[in-house]
Amino acid sequence: MQARRQSVGVRVGNVTVGGGAPVVVQSMTNTDTADVNSTVRQVAALARAGSEIVRITVDRDEAAAAVPKIKERLLKIGCDVPIVGDFHYIGHKLLADHPGCAEALDKYRINPGNVGFKDKKDKQFSQIVEKAIQYNKPVRIGANWGSLDQELLTHLMDENSRSPNPIEARAVTREAMVQSALLSAARAEEIGLPRDRIILSAKVSAVQDLIEVYLELAKRSNYAIHLGLTEAGMGSKGIVASSAAMGILLQQGICDTIRFSLTPEPGGDRTLEVKVGQELLQTMGFRTFVPLVAACPGCGRTTSTTFQELAGSIQKFIHTSMPEWKTRYPGVENLNVAVMGLIIFLVSELALFGAFFMYYANLRLARGVPWPGDFDIPAESTSINTLILVLSSFTCEFALLSLDKKGRGGAVFAWLFLTFLLGATFLGLQVHEYMSVGFTPQSQSVGAIFFCLTGLHGLHVFVGLLLLCLGMIRAVRGRWTADSHVGLLGISVYWHFVDIVWVVLFTVVYCLPSS
Repeated sequence: MQARRQSVGVRVGNVTVGGGAPVVVQSMTNTDTADVNSTVRQVAALARAGSEIVRITVDRDEAAAAVPKIKERLLKIGCDVPIVGDFHYIGHKLLADHPGCAEALDKYRINPGNVGFKDKKDKQFSQIVEKAIQYNKPVRIGANWGSLDQELLTHLMDENSRSPNPIEARAVTREAMVQSALLSAARAEEIGLPRDRIILSAKVSAVQDLIEVYLELAKRSNYAIHLGLTEAGMGSKGIVASSAAMGILLQQGICDTIRFSLTPEPGGDRTLEVKVGQELLQTMGFRTFVPLVAACPGCGRTTSTTFQELAGSIQKFIHTSMPEWKTRYPGVENLNVAVMGLIIFLVSELALFGAFFMYYANLRLARGVPWPGDFDIPAESTSINTLILVLSSFTCEFALLSLDKKGRGGAVFAWLFLTFLLGATFLGLQVHEYMSVGFTPQSQSVGAIFFCLTGLHGLHVFVGLLLLCLGMIRAVRGRWTADSHVGLLGISVYWHFVDIVWVVLFTVVYCLPSS
């Protein structure tokens, strides 16, 4: 991995781009900006997903008029994500006619190829830059392969045709992209916009072209750079193409802010582009956003869907909970989560209990070691205790079944509390049995095994009671919902494990012949 390219830092709202700051994840809405409600909802969703800058389209008067309202609504709900205005042919007019829009936006995005033609081009570009100076806003100058400055491209093509060693037309187009961005940035500085308010980008849809353009752009300037493969496409194609191009450039230290320009499926999740951008940066070691979830990949030895379902639930739970976790637990994004952990724990516990069971059965059946003294195993009274614990498994399962979408925890709390009472009753009766037996752990080997097995199980019951208390607290706070209940599922799995172990223990210890 090459050292990060040194660029001039640019302040966009409350976020720093370049200047050694971490690579910033950016996204864009696909709503009609004039629709304030829809745009606010999508911006807020993108911000919750982790987008640190959100771009919106400002293409007409209605959209420009809506921008201050969008900004105000977002601030009211506690969302202060910087908003970028994406201007097209009439950006200069919209900024002049709507000063509230010019003030509310945190950055202006200009494509030199679509700000105007011939004489109007320089004039309209200058007007946008002047507004950026007036309102102290940064600007992203984004040259675009699909709307390249035709005057510049024609000039370079003519020069190339006259050259004794002409290069291919595609290479000329790449050079036009680089020059368009750099010349526009130089023009902005001449007008008075300082370098620490300029970000460059070159949007290309072909992977190899994108790499070549950005290598040249980075070589020839120290402006902050926004990286993205434009029109990447839908689904896996868009993700793979963007990752391939941007991964190579990131590895060479070229990038200050990043966006995946993915086309969502009809009715699909717009926040996918944010999640993919975060995952690329995290897997390459540039940023940490959420705890990494390690899970079994699946093979011929794992035909069960348990791992897939558990990994999916945990991943969803983490993403949902991260906004709250980041405020309460600084550094939580650096954690690693192993889905196999719970399964491995349960398997190891079963192995431990199994070793005790086998040794006990060997003593009583194979070797015929009798109970010490005249003590008779209280199988009948312990049967009642066993039924109590088995019943608690049902009440614990009912807690899961009572989950709803809104986190109303009354029913969940009630079932968990009933489970707790049954478990505490079981433990109390077990302690009472210890006080009434006629032998001690020192009374031959069977006595030691009896106390080890039942005592170890009692410890597991006690831990389960503590987990139930935690579950009840979270139920009162409304933390368990039908979409976010991985923790409650873990408590339930543990409690079922405790109950199953006891049923086996009761069968082996209490129901074997006493002599």
